[in-house]
Amino acid sequence: MKKKNGFIVLVCILVFLAVTLGFAALAIFLSLDEALSTVTHEHIGGAYGAASACIEEAMLGILNDPNYAGLGGMDVDGIPCSASVQRSGNDYTIQAEASTERALRRITVNITRTGNRIILNNWSETY
Repeated sequence: MKKKNGFIVLVCILVFLAVTLGFAALAIFLSLDEALSTVTHEHIGGAYGAASACIEEAMLGILNDPNYAGLGGMDVDGIPCSASVQRSGNDYTIQAEASTERALRRITVNITRTGNRIILNNWSETY
């Protein structure tokens, strides 16, 4: 009878350890997934910020020179971006793109330049 009781206790301990190990493994995998998600969101934010900065730089270029054609490229906090400009009279379309290892952001803006003012007509983002 003592051997049987000892066996039951041993099996209960092993089951308890297996369940505890399962929960620990689950917690580790959830932590890793959350960490990767956070890194991805940081990359998305960085790419969006860089593309926005390129749009702003192009708008300043248009404000200073109506024949501004865009900037070939610049780095914003180490994130490369570029912007191109198409003009039709006083209306301009600016397209900017920035990318990191895990994210790409494109922004298209339609503006109208009147004298020394810029009117923002449309701002759209693609992923």
